[in-house]
Order: sequence, then C-alpha cells, then structure tokens
Amino acid sequence: MNPVTKTATLLPKADDDALRHQLNRLRFAELLEIEFRLDYEQGSLSSRLLLTVISIVAVALTPLYDLLFLHPPQGFVSTSRLIQFGIQIPSLLLGIVCFLPALRRWQPSAIILGALGVAGGLYSQRVIGAQYGYHVPFDFAATVIAAAYTLGRLRFYVFLPWAVLIWLGISSIEVLIFGATSASWYNCLSLTIMFSLLSSGGYVLERIARENWYHRRQLSMLALHDPLTGLPNRRHFDNTLTQLLRAAARARGNVALMLIDIDDFKSYNDRHGHPAGDACLQRIGVYLNSQMRRPQDFCARIGGEEFVAVWYDAKPADAHRMAEQLRTGIGGLGIAHASRHGAQVVTASGGFVQVIAPHPEHAAHSIGKQMVRRADDLLYKAKDGGRDRLVS
Repeated sequence: MNPVTKTATLLPKADDDALRHQLNRLRFAELLEIEFRLDYEQGSLSSRLLLTVISIVAVALTPLYDLLFLHPPQGFVSTSRLIQFGIQIPSLLLGIVCFLPALRRWQPSAIILGALGVAGGLYSQRVIGAQYGYHVPFDFAATVIAAAYTLGRLRFYVFLPWAVLIWLGISSIEVLIFGATSASWYNCLSLTIMFSLLSSGGYVLERIARENWYHRRQLSMLALHDPLTGLPNRRHFDNTLTQLLRAAARARGNVALMLIDIDDFKSYNDRHGHPAGDACLQRIGVYLNSQMRRPQDFCARIGGEEFVAVWYDAKPADAHRMAEQLRTGIGGLGIAHASRHGAQVVTASGGFVQVIAPHPEHAAHSIGKQMVRRADDLLYKAKDGGRDRLVS
C-alpha cells in the first residue's frame, strides 16, 4: 500500500517568477525535481521500448534496403554487415535488457549508448564506403540522434553532452577524412543546423512537459487536499480509510479513528473574525499533520472545524493514548479563546473508535462508514459531557 500523502508533499506556493525561473532552468526544487524525474521516466517506458524495437528491425532490414536501392559494392557489403550485426544491433539489444525492472534506472544510458552505436556504425560505413567509391548518405547518423532524443524522451541535460560530442566528432571527421572541400563544409553546416533545431526543439518540448506536469500535479493535489490547512480532504479520507481497512482485513490488523471537533469555534469566529478563524484552523492543521509520524497514519479535515485522525495497526492502548495526546495537544498550542465551557484557550473534543481484524475485506467501505458514524456519536457525547474531552 502506498503511504498516505502528507502535507509536506504539497506543491510549494511559488510565485509566477519563481516558477518561470525553475521551468527555464529545466529544474524544479529538489524534492519536486525527484518526483518529476520518476514520473517522467515511468511515462517514457512505452515510447523507448517502441523506439528500440523499431531501430532493431530497421537495422536488421538494412541489407534488403541496400540491395533494392543502393547496390553497394561487394567488398563493402561484408564490412557493413559486420558493423550492423556486430555493433549496431548488440548496442540496441542492451537497451532491451535495461527494460528489466532491476536495470531500469540504466535505461536512459542504454538509449544513449544504443544511439552512439548506431550513429557511429552508420558514419563508419560512410568512411569505409568512400574507399570503395560508394556514397553512404551523410544525414543518417544525425537522424538517429534526433530519433533517440525525441522518441526516446530523454531529458535535455542528459542527452545534450552526448549530442554535442557526436556533432563535434562527425564534423571533425568529415573535414579530416573527406578534406576541407565545399561539400564537407556544406555537410558540417547541415549537421549544425539540424543539431541546433534538435536542441532548441528538445528544450522547448521538455519545458512544456514540465509545465504541464506541474499543473496536473497541482490540480490533483487540490482535488485531494483541503486548500486552507493543506491536510487531506474528505474524499481523500474516505478512499484511504477503505484501503487501510482492506489491508487490516488481509493482515488481521486494526484501524483506529478519532473525530476531532474544535470547541465553540463559532464563538471564536464571531469574536475574532473569519481571518483569525482561518489562521486558527491552519495552525491546528499544521500541528495535527506534524504528529502523524508513521507512513500510514494521517489526519484530514472533513468539515468546517472538524478533523479526523487515523492510525493503522496500533495496539489498542497505544492508539487511545496517541488520540488523547493529539487532542490535548490542540489546547497546548495556547490559542487564546474565552470559550463558554470555561477554557481560556482553543480546545477540542473527540470521539474514538477502533476496529480489530475487520472482516470480510470486501465490506471495508461499509465498515468505514460505521466507524465514522460511531465516532460521531461518541463525539456528541463528549460535547454533551462538557467538551474538552475524549470519549471512546
């Protein structure tokens, strides 16, 4: 089960200039950058696999292509086949191997090595073909680089050094091997233009991809989190509680839940105003979130001044103790409030329930509803009993 998303994972509230600066640099803040890269790499798997398979098929069919269209001399053919099946295809097969889950982190490097193997093989055939008076098209190698970068969805700063190396290498060899002729300079100019277009286009594509990813993530977080406190919202709470109950059914574990209501919050709003009320709720939200230290424990805001805390697989005595500490901790914040029940600070009441080894697993949703309903009844008992207390 995935850990419950905590408030710390929410997007930073960067202003437009800060966001624009991050996008222009093609780099988010550290934690967000890690998340983007993981998501980007995962989303690139299908396109990279397709690119690798197409490349292998294309190289394997090169002999047929040569026979039908180019008619190379026989002396060149044997060397060409050795390069194609001894260097190019093995380089691409390395990329296939790196689709194994254990090797997946090496996949971008494998794509680059495959591109280097194919591009280097193509250009070496151009050099060798010249010895037989046979012309191998110049732009084949550059086309391979463009395909690897765009279809392989490699990040700009990962691929750029290798693209520059290939550009400089091919341009230098072109002049050294074929001489400083007008044809060689023309080829170098063509390669430079293609490289410039590829680089600028790749930069723009990644910037757009980052911007779209950022806004999709923002919308997703807003859909599952309360905008005032940053805590998970009711929808997130309902879904996650069901997941935890299913897990508890499978593992014969337990789930504890406490509904928390801020005492006399309406009078606090009336006395201090709604902005102060919002600030109070925000401070309580930060406190509640800070007390959830295990991955599957979490707090959520499910109503105006109503919160919920959930603990997964905690011993009954420990869960009750943590619930009471969480509730009394709200009073410990020292938020001044002359309430009707005599307290001089903001306090909270709670209703606590715990289910042990819920069964069956498919009834998790209805069990969750029963827990919330029972905790709500206990919360009303706490309020009727004088507030600032927990009823279990």
